Amino acid sequence: MKYSLIATWNMSLNGIGIAANLLDNGADLKDAIIAGINDVENNPNFHSVGYGGLPDINGECSFDAGFMNGDNLKFGAVGSLRNIKNVINVAELLSHEERNNFLVGQGALDYALAHGFKTCDMLTKESYDIYKKELDNNKTVIPYHDTVCFIGMKDGHMLTGVSTSGLFMKHKDRIGDSPICGAGFYCDSKIGGCCATGMGEDVARSLLSYRCVSLMKDGLDVDTAVKKSLKEFEERIDNVRDISLIAMDKDGNVSATTNNDFAYTIASSEVKPHAIQLRTKNINKIVD
Repeated sequence: MKYSLIATWNMSLNGIGIAANLLDNGADLKDAIIAGINDVENNPNFHSVGYGGLPDINGECSFDAGFMNGDNLKFGAVGSLRNIKNVINVAELLSHEERNNFLVGQGALDYALAHGFKTCDMLTKESYDIYKKELDNNKTVIPYHDTVCFIGMKDGHMLTGVSTSGLFMKHKDRIGDSPICGAGFYCDSKIGGCCATGMGEDVARSLLSYRCVSLMKDGLDVDTAVKKSLKEFEERIDNVRDISLIAMDKDGNVSATTNNDFAYTIASSEVKPHAIQLRTKNINKIVD
């Protein structure tokens, strides 16, 4: 196939349609993936990514993102970045740097401002109202933490990008797995790619995205590799919380797995954009 796309959650459906349309009209893979993720980041109805994302325990919004080029294995990432609407764009820009590829907090904001990004108040009234309600109920740990992840292949080139507002009611400057190369995302154009969504502390312990790609390198097909990587981790660690993975091999074949209810979206030069629902076991979790 000429191109292939896979992304996490139903919230990515419109974005994957945008990306597919761009690729159908000859766009660069990077531009298509960034446009797809930006669509999710800019939608205030999605409270786990971008504008309208849910805040930390202090009522402040901060964001993590990562981007990787599978051709040269370069990556860029930001953590706990505040007041920037499209943090995936900052991560992508950092992937072109020879060093200082992962910036956090004020350093990430300084870099973004120096490269022309504009500041934006990312806390919407709806998000604040949700936060205030939970705070009034004395809740300090809320299991809400979905990440938008995209993996794309076009003419043998692979890229992946992830963006999230992280765990609702997290501690100030907490960073999850999403911007960590090998944990929240990984891709190699000669092998394949994988991204994770779920409880960041669990995913980061396991480097699940790299593990999945390494299993493909060892000769497993994408479906077996993604399922085996999660199964291995569940067998190694007690009480693994919700984790879902999407994966793609170098030829554009895709698969996904989960230990929870999970939806993902796909599109390709041969398949129209659509969502696929996976249901395994019931875990108390909010899903967009």
